[in-house]
Amino acid sequence: MARDVVTVAGALAQRPHRGGHAWVFLQYLLGFVELGYDVHFVDVLPVGGDPDGVAELAAVMDRAGLAERWTVLAGEQAFGAPRSRRSRRRPTANEPWQKSRDARRG
Repeated sequence: MARDVVTVAGALAQRPHRGGHAWVFLQYLLGFVELGYDVHFVDVLPVGGDPDGVAELAAVMDRAGLAERWTVLAGEQAFGAPRSRRSRRRPTANEPWQKSRDARRG
């Protein structure tokens, strides 16, 4: 029997390296898992957003045991576990926001 899915949206990729902020969302996600729900976290990285955000979100979700349960939408791209898990991919150093960050560091 398929479990009900709870989707939680928040700004973790947009605000990386803020542990307390991450726990605001993790408490909901982990609580729903404990109650027997399948969960998924969704974030949107705006143009010009922090380039470290996707990698930081991936690390946080991995540590929480939610490695396959998140998606970040960044323009035309999706990272994490998009609708089709077969198309899942991890961020790389060659992403557009990574290149712009490197250019700013000059």
